[in-house]
Amino acid sequence: MGYIGQTPTAVALDGDDLANDIITLAKMASGTDGNIISYDASGNPVAIATGSDGQVLTSTGAGSPPAFEGTALGRSFLMAGTYDMSTTGTIALTGAGFVPQAAVIFVVEHGASGASWTLSTIDESDQIVYDFHHSTADTYASNSGLVGIIRDAATDAYAKLSMAYNADGVTLTKTKDASPVGTAYYKILLFG
Repeated sequence: MGYIGQTPTAVALDGDDLANDIITLAKMASGTDGNIISYDASGNPVAIATGSDGQVLTSTGAGSPPAFEGTALGRSFLMAGTYDMSTTGTIALTGAGFVPQAAVIFVVEHGASGASWTLSTIDESDQIVYDFHHSTADTYASNSGLVGIIRDAATDAYAKLSMAYNADGVTLTKTKDASPVGTAYYKILLFG
């Protein structure tokens, strides 16, 4: 803009120079569809990047802008595998992508009709129900603290599993009574 005479001295505007509700949406800088305007720790405006489908806006604490993140509720993950019933030790099962809060566990011996199933939660003692169908038909029992128990009918020995939750799945601990032989199959459905 041209001036007649001297150019006026530039003066910074402050909040008192603008009336309330004077800036329209059309006067705002362009942004990205889905972004949200927030403020950083210094009080400066920042754009919160758009999240992915299914993510929710969560607080990241004082002094930090919020973020789009996956929800911890409603997650599930299925793990399956086998183990040698004659051995002891641990099996680390990872890859869930969340901290499990509960699990359903099913264990069966290959080629046998005995099975055990468990409903487990992270904050309660596990309660297992098992059926040694090949020893006494339709006989069920329960036990506390285990998530799997299989009776080897040939040796009358037991393979047992206990379980601990971790940040990305569970860890199974294998123990045994006497000398069981054979292969046990497990399926574990984790919930977060």
